[in-house]
Amino acid sequence: MTVNESQSTVGTLVVAEKADLGAANLTVDLGALVEAAAAYASDARSPRTHAAYSWQWRRFTRWCSLHGLVPIPATPETVALYVTHGAETGLRPASIALALSAITAAHRTAREPSPCTDPLVARVREGVVRRLGSAPKQKDPLDVDDLKAMVRATPPGLIGDRDRALVLVGFASACRRSELAALDVTDVAFVASGIELTIRKSKTDQRGAGSLKVIAMGRHESTCPVRSLRRWLASSGIIEGPVFRPVDRHGRIASTHLTGHAVATIIKRSATRAGLDAARFSGHSLRAGFVTTSKLRGASDAAVMDQTGHKSLEILRRYTRRIHAWDGAASAQLGL
Repeated sequence: MTVNESQSTVGTLVVAEKADLGAANLTVDLGALVEAAAAYASDARSPRTHAAYSWQWRRFTRWCSLHGLVPIPATPETVALYVTHGAETGLRPASIALALSAITAAHRTAREPSPCTDPLVARVREGVVRRLGSAPKQKDPLDVDDLKAMVRATPPGLIGDRDRALVLVGFASACRRSELAALDVTDVAFVASGIELTIRKSKTDQRGAGSLKVIAMGRHESTCPVRSLRRWLASSGIIEGPVFRPVDRHGRIASTHLTGHAVATIIKRSATRAGLDAARFSGHSLRAGFVTTSKLRGASDAAVMDQTGHKSLEILRRYTRRIHAWDGAASAQLGL
């Protein structure tokens, strides 16, 4: 039943509830309930997932239109050809997997069976993975020397204050770029030992249970994340709302949050200012840098995972595999 059908067929739903003290009528606007149900269903996915699925679905429908194919319900043959097209035009297996998830989601919304579960699609996808490999392209983690160089290169003024605070807090907190961008002033508590950050929602906490990250005072004033954040908040005059915001070249500060994409851009721009190759880094480099640096300096897996929020030791060890590759290396015993 569609929303229009529901609203035209049933204006209100009357429920008679009989109790010892008499009957009570509870009148509910069914149309409003349908709209509310749709809103709750929409919130089942994060905004980032919504955006990714929407983009992938538009791409698929345009491709179908160009080739005279029906996008929904799509046949397995259509999807298999689309997977092949993606592989032949340079899409990585991870991007193809995201496209298939979006196609599946669109079919489920339309209450149509997903063509992506068909054996034909599975075989083509497996062939793509075997030929192209499934390892993601990873950017370099930031190390402390690179981070210090980026901090030294920040310009004076509001933009420099913000960028310095963002890279230092991002590194020390091991925040994802989306978590860093979403911080509000009410999420930041300055305490005697440093900062307590409340992360209200994250990639692995879509239900918003929340988590706490702590940032200790730095040893050096110029690279201390606590002092840098205090300086940014003081120079910007921000006392409520988003912590990290856009700043234009005239020094005007927006009232909105930075986007995750803007966080990545600031990291790359900071690297360029420091004379580093910006292509080596991404929005994930701060978080990855925290993991590799803290492990190199003796932090336990449990302590690192407590800060990063990783649930799986195997995922954490993907970051540290290169660090430990030489531990007891068998090739060192060859006597060559």
